[in-house]
Amino acid sequence: MKTLYSIIYVQPNSLTAEKVAVGLMVFAKDKLWFDYEPSKIDLVEKLQASLNLKAHLYQSFKGMKAFIQELNNNKGVNSGMFSEINVFSSDAYAEYLSKYSTGVIHFSGPLPIAGLMDIKLFNNLLEKFIGSKPIKMGFKNTFHNDFKKKINTVNLKDKVDIDFKITPNKIDGIYSETQVRLIGKNGLITAVQDIDFTINPETLGQQLNQWDVLINALNNFSSEKKWPLGDFNVVFNKPEAKSFQEKLLNKIHGQKKGFNLIEINEVDKILKKIEENDYKPLSTLI
Repeated sequence: MKTLYSIIYVQPNSLTAEKVAVGLMVFAKDKLWFDYEPSKIDLVEKLQASLNLKAHLYQSFKGMKAFIQELNNNKGVNSGMFSEINVFSSDAYAEYLSKYSTGVIHFSGPLPIAGLMDIKLFNNLLEKFIGSKPIKMGFKNTFHNDFKKKINTVNLKDKVDIDFKITPNKIDGIYSETQVRLIGKNGLITAVQDIDFTINPETLGQQLNQWDVLINALNNFSSEKKWPLGDFNVVFNKPEAKSFQEKLLNKIHGQKKGFNLIEINEVDKILKKIEENDYKPLSTLI
């Protein structure tokens, strides 16, 4: 099979022919390549002014990524549709996608491209056709490691649990094991969680929802113990200006969600407070 590419478009308004290029799919000899540009989805939102459409697009592309990952893991064979076809060796799958439409998402007819597909070529195509910033191979987000380094600069031994996993059999109200970066008690429960506001919106939303569930569960636990409600803190890094993540951060600031937001470069104050006061790890109390 020759290498083919298909541009993924979104048509915000069915009454017009206007389309926005949001993603790219490449069908190579032994792998499918796929990515999309979140800023283009933000543009679609402005054109259509529908949060439902935006959520639908993110959910659709999340599903595509999972489907493509399955195909890549299974060397091109999927357990469902096209189970009899190895998509890495057939043009049929690319043709099928070009005809697939949800009414909003459209795939261009597959076109051939010369060259051996690798991450560099894919980045170039993504930037050329979608206007996306290239994927930085080898780039490592240091946010979580930076926070861990700050934790290691203070003596928190026997004061808090670090990377503590809270399970449903210990705390009612959570439905799966949940890890907290720091948690202890000094009169009230104090917890600190680092959440990266530069990750993709779906994952960010899931982490924030999980954090909300944990806060409610811990506050209910505190009430049962006749303790004061807890002190909850999210350490964050600044997202890109005008991004979906920045809008979400601003929304949280405005809503005052029941936890404090602390920038990574201002976290030393709370770490010192824990170090200098009589905290006990939560694990010793539950």
